Amino acid sequence: MVRPIDLQDNLSKAPLVGRLQQVQQNASVAALQQAAQEGRRQQLLDRLRSTPAAEASGARINPEARRQRQEQRYGRRRRDGDRMAAPAASASNSVTDGDTDDAHIDIEACGSPVGEQAAGAGHEYERFVVNERNHQRIKKITQSIIGLPTLPTVITQMIGLIDNPNTSARDVARLIATDQALTAKILKLANSAFYGFPRKISTVNHAVVVLGFETVKSLGLSVSVLERFGGSGKDAAFDRQQFWEHSIACGVGASLLAGKTRYRVRGEAFAAGILHDIGKLILSQYFPDEFFRIMTIVREDGVYIGEAEQQVLGLTHAEIGNWLAEKWNLPRQLVEAIGYHHAPGRLERGAELPALIHLADFLCRRQSIGDGGGRAMPKLDPAALRAFGMHEEPRAALRRIFRYGDQLQQEMEKADAFTSIVRGDPEDGAVKIGKEEGTA
Repeated sequence: MVRPIDLQDNLSKAPLVGRLQQVQQNASVAALQQAAQEGRRQQLLDRLRSTPAAEASGARINPEARRQRQEQRYGRRRRDGDRMAAPAASASNSVTDGDTDDAHIDIEACGSPVGEQAAGAGHEYERFVVNERNHQRIKKITQSIIGLPTLPTVITQMIGLIDNPNTSARDVARLIATDQALTAKILKLANSAFYGFPRKISTVNHAVVVLGFETVKSLGLSVSVLERFGGSGKDAAFDRQQFWEHSIACGVGASLLAGKTRYRVRGEAFAAGILHDIGKLILSQYFPDEFFRIMTIVREDGVYIGEAEQQVLGLTHAEIGNWLAEKWNLPRQLVEAIGYHHAPGRLERGAELPALIHLADFLCRRQSIGDGGGRAMPKLDPAALRAFGMHEEPRAALRRIFRYGDQLQQEMEKADAFTSIVRGDPEDGAVKIGKEEGTA
């Protein structure tokens, strides 16, 4: 006997059927999401296998696929002129100063911890793989350097001495006096127009008292590095004099911005600015072939030098400089300023000094002082602006920084004593060392 259709019974079951259908639909969506996630994961792993680090580790690579990816990423950026001279029509992701064509700046979407690129698919494993391979890549490159420059013993001792809270000015002066060349240069700089003291500083002990421990430490460190890496160099693709002019300007700019933003130690900002691009000198001096390729890409494609470094080496000058600063046992804040001056937002804390260098670098490039390796601007990390309470739209905030351009130019006119060290100018005459520095 066929059971008659019960319309009421069917209606009572309808909600249940609807819920079952919804469950099935949700399961299908979840399956699709999982498949997409696995697809992204596989794409990421494939990309990792094609990196220089993967090549160094012996992973199998598809050269044609890698070449196509590199061409897609770098080769189409500028084939018809200077990218700097043609700002994008859309202002949604760039900063453009209305008074100039060379202030086109890409803005980093967000400052984030190191390795976030690899974590795009949300996998801790990929983040670990990228960090480890980058570490191994840096290790392989830096371990191949023979005769890596070291800081003079007096500088490393001075850094440790000044970091000791029980140290007196006489202790520091006595140590510096053991190196007469360093003594003469510190006194020359202390008496330069850059510091503008009305009365002559004739002894290191007086300089330590007047300038302060941190400024003297920064002077000693800066002088040492300028002397060791100064000169014109032999790299036709890289003007070392112009490089140091940019670095000194960055130090002067960082000191200037430190005063505007009330950063606590202006001398520290000055030293960080001078040292921030030290990794470029290491690449230029110890990897001339690779660096020539990097500068060729910078000139021909108009990309920022950091992007070209990634393409050729798989890492940047900031990472190399960070490693060197650690080897030199520099203070942690200087190490981080060198390593994160292009991405201060990646630091969980203590981002103020890297942020200062980040903004000073933009100011120096905006003023076209020296040459930091091509005309293309790096990406702006908005975290550098937020570190000093500038929460407005990045274009407006950066214009506030650019207003200090004329003042930077004026300060650079006073900094000739630093550029003369790079040029190797002869001393104006022997500087008399005060008696108290060399006595107990």
